[in-house]
Amino acid sequence: MAKVQGQVEIDPHCSLSQPITSIWVTTIHLEVNGTVVISHLSAMTNLRHLGLARNNINDVSALAGMTNLFKLRLNGNNVSDISALATIDVRSLHLHNNNISEISPLLHIPNIGILLLRGNPLNCPAYNTYIPELEANNPGIYISYDPMPPECMNQPPVAHAGEDQRVAVGDIVCLDGSGSYDPDGDALTYSWSFDSIPPGSGAIIAQPTEVQAFLMPDLVGDYVVSLVVNDGTVDSDPDTVTIAAISPDEAAIETLIYAQEVISELPEGSLKNKNSGKALINKIDATLGMIAEGSYEDALSKLEHDILKKTDGCDETGAPDKNDWILMCEDQADVYPLVTRAIELLQRLVN
Repeated sequence: MAKVQGQVEIDPHCSLSQPITSIWVTTIHLEVNGTVVISHLSAMTNLRHLGLARNNINDVSALAGMTNLFKLRLNGNNVSDISALATIDVRSLHLHNNNISEISPLLHIPNIGILLLRGNPLNCPAYNTYIPELEANNPGIYISYDPMPPECMNQPPVAHAGEDQRVAVGDIVCLDGSGSYDPDGDALTYSWSFDSIPPGSGAIIAQPTEVQAFLMPDLVGDYVVSLVVNDGTVDSDPDTVTIAAISPDEAAIETLIYAQEVISELPEGSLKNKNSGKALINKIDATLGMIAEGSYEDALSKLEHDILKKTDGCDETGAPDKNDWILMCEDQADVYPLVTRAIELLQRLVN
């Protein structure tokens, strides 16, 4: 095509088979042409208005160099990838009735004022993220698009604060919100807070904005903790978990009673002799009596220097030793942690 300048209107039945080479053309309309090869327009660096509606165009990458475009009409084509448009400071962009689902490249256009998107299969992020961002970044922008499909409508997230726990004063308690979820698959943020704590408590929640938070009860009583999650749009309903804190001596008694139950169910072949299980239970009974009397140091000594030595071979060396009354490592693994837990609880009372 010969060099031209100014505004060009090409008949819909005319074939654009050669490049337009003039850099002075500012306006071209090739509506309903059907033969447009966009690369034939790549030299048009001063082009301000370009109409290419209904031309069966699917590749617009050649438009990337047309940085002076003010208005671009691509309605009724088959365009799906619009990443090339991110380099154009276009103010009016007509993209009705194409095959566009991903519109994030449009966020890079700094001063867009009119954006027509009806008739495109926009994805859910387009509705929930990118269109709101475009509206926020370009005050006064006019955007035309189809109604949001039901599958893209944001559903609120669901918080799950975990199961209630019974712990001892001084324990470090893990609050686990990993069971929370968003029906739309959106990323979540977390907010832990106290609903109630025992009067006089100075407990705090560590890492209150993480999926896992922590607290250390400092007084006996219930600590009711609330978790709210947010999907970037809306908060969940709160979910609560109750941390019931008991005294260390009460926790030690519960732990040792459970240890007695475990020992009573051990098979005879796992014990040093047929009387070892009953004898070990009796030693724990004596320890429980000391705790009940408040003789915490005596109870601690009994556990550390007597009962523990009969259950710790596998933990110390990987195999039962000559002092063990429980001879199977898998059975020691059920009893030994209970004994060490009771020791740790009593140490809080004597230190």
